[in-house]
Amino acid sequence: MWVWAFGLILIGLNSWGALPPSDIIQFWRESGVNKAFVATQISNTKCRSSKEYLESCRQAVNEIKKYVDDPNFAWTPDFDLLLTRIDQLKNNKYPKEFVFGRLLNGHLRAFDAHAFVLPNAAIEAMLGPESRSRFGMGIHFLPSQAGLFVSSIVHGSPAEIAGLHVGDQVVMVRGKPVLEGMKAQDSLANMQGKLGDVIDMTVEHAGERKALKIPIAVIEEENISGGLLNMGEDKVAYVRLRQFRDQTCQNLKTKIAELTAKPMRGLILDLRDNMGGRLDEGVCISGLFMGPRRVVGEKMVPAKIPMYVGSLPPPRLAMDWQMSQREAEFAGMPVVVLINPLSASAAEIVAGALQDGERAWIVGERSYGKGTVQVVKPLPSDGRFTVGFTTAVFYRPSGATNELVGVSPNFTIPYRLGAESKEREVMREGDVNANALKVVQDVQPWKETRAKEVSTIKSCADKSLVHIIDEDFQKSYALAVLQCASETAAQHNSLAEQE
Repeated sequence: MWVWAFGLILIGLNSWGALPPSDIIQFWRESGVNKAFVATQISNTKCRSSKEYLESCRQAVNEIKKYVDDPNFAWTPDFDLLLTRIDQLKNNKYPKEFVFGRLLNGHLRAFDAHAFVLPNAAIEAMLGPESRSRFGMGIHFLPSQAGLFVSSIVHGSPAEIAGLHVGDQVVMVRGKPVLEGMKAQDSLANMQGKLGDVIDMTVEHAGERKALKIPIAVIEEENISGGLLNMGEDKVAYVRLRQFRDQTCQNLKTKIAELTAKPMRGLILDLRDNMGGRLDEGVCISGLFMGPRRVVGEKMVPAKIPMYVGSLPPPRLAMDWQMSQREAEFAGMPVVVLINPLSASAAEIVAGALQDGERAWIVGERSYGKGTVQVVKPLPSDGRFTVGFTTAVFYRPSGATNELVGVSPNFTIPYRLGAESKEREVMREGDVNANALKVVQDVQPWKETRAKEVSTIKSCADKSLVHIIDEDFQKSYALAVLQCASETAAQHNSLAEQE
């Protein structure tokens, strides 16, 4: 059994995602799911057992409409007949096994915004090797209320070669306009295809529109990557972490140790677009910088999905604190953590713990706001599948929760210099999931405890920022924060010695 702290898992908000849609489709195709299996959860008897269950079945049908090509396919209160129609689909763009899978997930998510069921192979792929090949264009997107904007591009990818830039707004995909709000995400599905397919895309760059043709290719990107950045005559270590997978903590420790073998002025830990993963790895990573201290608290909540309602022990009412069990290998290293609206769950746990412990400065924009934990277990009726469901709300060491509100940076900086307000109205947990868990906070929300230091460092960083690294305004600002924080600390120590 895994404890899971992941943001968006069924389809990632990138053109190649944490687990690309093409991979999920293939995993379902090979899973062996069939009508009889789905009928154990969605049938006339089940769906009519209560109003809540009936609504979940209706939501499940709404979930699959865009995956069925048959124009005659429509809602029917006869769920047994509906399953038969799906089972008899022919020449459909999506295999019926995938449609059955989406149907099941739509049903579960009506009860629990973050419940899911996936073939075991999909789970293993998500949390398996630290790096693997994927198909895509190499683009990370920010789906905002105003449309779809490019937040980062994989170096050497087809998107970079085609001339795409950070901040470009995608206005049309394969001849279809990109709409605003939640519907912008539909355009991501329109960007999928097989290896070698070319995606026609129209983007707006610096007020001008241009048409691009971007092929789908093999994208190689390590889960942990990094290098050295120049800070005057000194060096700073930069590490980007994509997901919290098996052995991520140990591998991150090794990477940082390699980069800091020689004296460094600090570390920038980039958790942007990191949607989470294994909770234990997040706790371990926090310990690399904090040592044996509180990292995250959990308050249990009862299971809501039908297959587990009433079958688990009553949830504990007391807060259950998780402590890092290791010494801080990088205790004295100055750290800046980068976050953005797609930093979710386990990434928010790490950022929040390091912020509360005054162990790192947080730079970027408010994170996604997923403050719940899911347990991942074999499906009781069929061991070929894994089910995840919400079991707890997590709390920062300060006692605040990230649910819906996210982690607020010490330095709120847009993803690109000059970004307009419409680009920054990015959809987060409360926008994406209408039935997101509403947590009543019995404590005060997080408040800045280092306001004077933040003001001093910000004034210095605003003046000292002289160039942008790789079009990356936030990374550049993080570097300025490290430099200014170091200078501020040196001045403080000098004054203390004089006294």
